[in-house]
Amino acid sequence: EVHADSEAELRDLRVAIRDLGLRGIYYANRAFFFDGYRTSFDDPRYDVFWETVRALGIPVFWELAGVPENTRESYLREVDRLHRWATRYPEIPAILTHGLDPELLKAPIPEPLARLLAHEQVWIEILYPIGWGRAHEYPYPELRPALQALYDCLGGERLVWGSDMPNGERNCTYRQSLDYLRRYCPFIPSRDMDSILGGNLAELFGLA
Repeated sequence: EVHADSEAELRDLRVAIRDLGLRGIYYANRAFFFDGYRTSFDDPRYDVFWETVRALGIPVFWELAGVPENTRESYLREVDRLHRWATRYPEIPAILTHGLDPELLKAPIPEPLARLLAHEQVWIEILYPIGWGRAHEYPYPELRPALQALYDCLGGERLVWGSDMPNGERNCTYRQSLDYLRRYCPFIPSRDMDSILGGNLAELFGLA
């Protein structure tokens, strides 16, 4: 991330997509730690990188952290930064990984997050056991209001399921990482559930 504007990184990205067949890029804003957070992903120096991503037609999987303080306020600042990025690059699909803090999904949703979710290109990964499961028991009934809020806000078209396996096995089995969503969210119709559990990503990657 820090060196994304370098010719070496740009070359590696083109090779990964055009020659090796990769279909997206994983991007973590916390990597700017290595530069002391002097810049971030919206710095003009990285325009060449984002223009390359746009030209390649690939999605970005965002691991967004509240840097550098790791507070609610710093997280929402980064959410607002991503909103501004999405406004500038509406053609680039953006998947926010690891879900959203359930506290942020309680009404009223904070304005920076509401602005971000209004972008049609922004999707959310439903991936909670890796973190939530450290302190909560399967099937995580406390999560259901947040899951319903996500579904009510984004529908079945902009949600994708993830497991983070094998790391998720710290807290649950692979089946449990799937079934807390598949079996315990009756408010999601089966057609939308199928999309969330694979159909959306298959379409995004051109596999459908």
